[in-house]
Amino acid sequence: MSTPFTPKGTVYIDEDDKLRLEVRNGIIQAEFVIYTAKEWDVNSKLTPDIVRELQRLAVNQIYRCAGHFRDGGGTLNVDHVPPDWKDVPGLVDEMCIFVQEKFAICTPIFLSSYLMWRMNWIHPFYGGNGRTARAVAYLILCAGLLFYLVRRPFPS
Repeated sequence: MSTPFTPKGTVYIDEDDKLRLEVRNGIIQAEFVIYTAKEWDVNSKLTPDIVRELQRLAVNQIYRCAGHFRDGGGTLNVDHVPPDWKDVPGLVDEMCIFVQEKFAICTPIFLSSYLMWRMNWIHPFYGGNGRTARAVAYLILCAGLLFYLVRRPFPS
């Protein structure tokens, strides 16, 4: 059985370049989330393509795996061992279907919490899993609430 090839390795020059790219990518990813949430309607669905795009935006020009599910094992430096890489596409698809089926009957907070947990449990990518989990959760939270939350300073 042949396996899909996921590009591996880094692209950035040094730690300062990586930090600059992470900041830039975070802004781009947030803009994508806000735009997608604003355009969300009754026909919209969370899909594996959206999940992969959010990861691509998070790690673009940082890791070569941008936009690709992992094709091997992953280590997390915790007791959890992520599922086998061969199961990742199906697990992400099941996660998206769950959200689609429950969107009208569960609270946006429940679905966002579920996505944060499930994405991190699956750990579908070599890099950017946390950033992607937060972005996916925020997208569904905003879509479910019918508005997006912005950071505003607390009044003094």
